Amino acid sequence: MTITDLFTRIRFPKNADNDERIRAIINTLALVTATLAFTLGIALHYFTRLDIILYPALMEALLFSTVPFINRQAGRGAAMKALFFLHAAAVIYFGLILGPHSHIHTFAIFLVGYAMLSFQRKSSRIMMALLLTTVFIFMEANNSYGWITPLPIAANAQTPLRWMVIFCAWLLNGLLLFYFIREIIIVTAEQQALVGELKVANQFKSLFLRQNNHELRNALNIINSVTQTYKAAYDNASGKPAPILVEPEELNAVYFAAQDAVEIINNTLSWSQIEQGIELPASHASFHLEQWVHQLMDTNTPHIRKKGVRLRLTIASDVPVYIVSDRKMLTRIFTNLLGNAIKFTAIRSIIDIDIRRNGDQLNVCITDQGNGISEEMKKRIFDPYVTHPAQATESTGLGLPIALHLTQSLGGQITVTDNPQGSGTTFRLTLPLIAGEAVRETAADKAFPFGFNDMSVVVIDDDEMNQRAAAHHLKRMGISQIALAGSASAGEKMIQRLLPDLILLDMEMPGTDGLTLLQRLKKDRNTRHIPVLICSGVLPDDPRHEQYSGTAGFLLKPLDYKMLQSTIGKIRYSTRGIAS
Repeated sequence: MTITDLFTRIRFPKNADNDERIRAIINTLALVTATLAFTLGIALHYFTRLDIILYPALMEALLFSTVPFINRQAGRGAAMKALFFLHAAAVIYFGLILGPHSHIHTFAIFLVGYAMLSFQRKSSRIMMALLLTTVFIFMEANNSYGWITPLPIAANAQTPLRWMVIFCAWLLNGLLLFYFIREIIIVTAEQQALVGELKVANQFKSLFLRQNNHELRNALNIINSVTQTYKAAYDNASGKPAPILVEPEELNAVYFAAQDAVEIINNTLSWSQIEQGIELPASHASFHLEQWVHQLMDTNTPHIRKKGVRLRLTIASDVPVYIVSDRKMLTRIFTNLLGNAIKFTAIRSIIDIDIRRNGDQLNVCITDQGNGISEEMKKRIFDPYVTHPAQATESTGLGLPIALHLTQSLGGQITVTDNPQGSGTTFRLTLPLIAGEAVRETAADKAFPFGFNDMSVVVIDDDEMNQRAAAHHLKRMGISQIALAGSASAGEKMIQRLLPDLILLDMEMPGTDGLTLLQRLKKDRNTRHIPVLICSGVLPDDPRHEQYSGTAGFLLKPLDYKMLQSTIGKIRYSTRGIAS
């Protein structure tokens, strides 16, 4: 056993923090001192036959015994002070009545060390050190000038007295030194653990950047290759450039590559929110289960065709046609699980999607025909960026940990098993099953009955490309009255002049930011009625916070046309009322 092992075997509460350790030290020192005061008082009384030593010593032992009670009832601070002042009082009393024979100066190191160990604030330590210095100077001065006459101690009692005092002082000093070394070892271990955590965090950051860059580069490479081809054809056209005809396959390649890039960015933002502990409430609604699954399968068509993979959907007959859940969260979960299966399945294989009912639960099994997952990997498959040994260039990314987190938010779970039919892996999604009803189409859903032609919109964004993208979507919707502003101040003047029907507002801009402008608009009675739609590259930490009250919604950049159209349609419907 090493010296370090000896000191680390001291009994502290399990997983004790610094506060609990100090409490344990105070209690131990108090009880040890109480025991010493009791035994030393009786021993000194035996040698001196002086009651003026015995009864104060017994009282001292009793008072020290109350410190653990004070520690529990009044807190650590009160117990620290009680222990300190009891020691100081004992030093003063016995130092005065015993005189030079007390060798009271041997307790100086203990009291100073105790003050340094127990009191955390620098001012408290300085105050205690000054107090102790004053006490010991007074005691030594009294020994020299005899202001207070000590008790007469017989010659045969002086030697036992000296050794008993020295023993007590050395015992307390040794115990204090023990705790000092123990604290140093604990703090060093905590620092080493922190350094280890920082190294892991730094490795994860590097992995995160490397994987994200790799995945984004793949998507951007497709976009860059296709657009370069058509840009060159446009630049080399003789005479007046004619419209460029784009092959459907290449258009789809660019579109889905852009969607992949958006999904990578969305996963990054979602993971950032998860790490910060931001929880957004689920929004439950009824929707058609099979239609929803087919829509998600269609979305992955380009990836499926690229690998020659076929999707096989099975929905048991007892599964309700409509279910109630958060469709947006489920879409993220299903997309990440299916995307992971497509990534790791074998070329020209089949991915089975099996949906069944199990009592009051819905089971969705997605089974691929890849190389499978070892038992060791299954334990950490939901960690970010786990790399499959057989596919060292591919990792799971952030999709699976995000899927697990969202599933747990919905009261469900995801488990991983081997494919029972052969090679590959099955991800089983289990969710509470609530049967829904057919959704009744409202006027707001019927192709936006009011139309958008007569709407006026002000777009406020410091990025010109974002302005153009928003304006392009708005024009596609039939909106022609569009005003663009590159700053909050310019946008505010434009709003005051035009009083538009809708404002698209970026949150992060130099100078006055979007949130400040939003608050100004909501305080102005001329503009407070105008709907404000937040369009930002980063979602706010908590959109429900009162500082965002009055907004018509949040949209994440890059803007999705269908989402923008649907959101503006609902805003239009709510401000115009139901058509007669």
